[in-house]
Amino acid sequence: MSFTPLTEDGVPTLWNWKSPPPEVFNPVLQIVQMKKTEKENGGIIYRVALSDGDSFLDGALAAKLREQVDCRHIETNVVVKLTEFSVTEMSDRVVVIVVDVVILHNPRFPWGTPSRFTGVVLDAEERQRKSQEPLSLVRDHFVLENSIFDDGPEDVKEGDHTCADCHRTVCHWALYGQQIMSFVDEMCEAEDLNLSNKQIRFLCYSGYSAMRHGYLGKHNRRRIPFCVEEGFRFFYPYDNGSYVGFRSAEGVVTPKRKRVT
Repeated sequence: MSFTPLTEDGVPTLWNWKSPPPEVFNPVLQIVQMKKTEKENGGIIYRVALSDGDSFLDGALAAKLREQVDCRHIETNVVVKLTEFSVTEMSDRVVVIVVDVVILHNPRFPWGTPSRFTGVVLDAEERQRKSQEPLSLVRDHFVLENSIFDDGPEDVKEGDHTCADCHRTVCHWALYGQQIMSFVDEMCEAEDLNLSNKQIRFLCYSGYSAMRHGYLGKHNRRRIPFCVEEGFRFFYPYDNGSYVGFRSAEGVVTPKRKRVT
């Protein structure tokens, strides 16, 4: 029986990643550790250690992979190919948010004797600068929250009241609005940022989108529910009451100039 080899230098490559990740790198790694953690708000997150046989680094499984964990398709020692993921830097370490994988095989034992990777981040000054930008701080924080975000179908019974905008029995604005605003406000105070209401609204929109969808990639946009949008507008209103509203990727990307013949 042949096994797909682990990606050589897969962990150092992820450690020194630049977000957003390109589509051409899909490393084959082994899950050598997995731990279920329950948060105070009742959420569940599976933390993992991803190994390339020589070294390992921290990771977390997105909510969509929980079913495969419950079915024991994903467990300790299983070898997977990362098909969708994001990389975020937290203080002195890097965390890989695993969104989707291809399960290859389970040798039932760890390959090699991997140790925790402690390499120096490449281009540290530039990464530090970018990591401190407001949008990066908000996005990276809530991308990690995405791994415990449960947006699956609800068991809605006849007569149950659901929000007309987000279609959930508990409105997403009521559930997550204060959490997002608190983080953004505390970040602005800690970083001594003097942002306009328009800029703060954008950070809040980005925080909600990152928590619900993870990292979407450049020009890949999703409309947020009207209840959430209106909630942020209420607390951070625009002076003249005029708002840009949702713009699709086609409405944002500058079209290519047509060749004149």
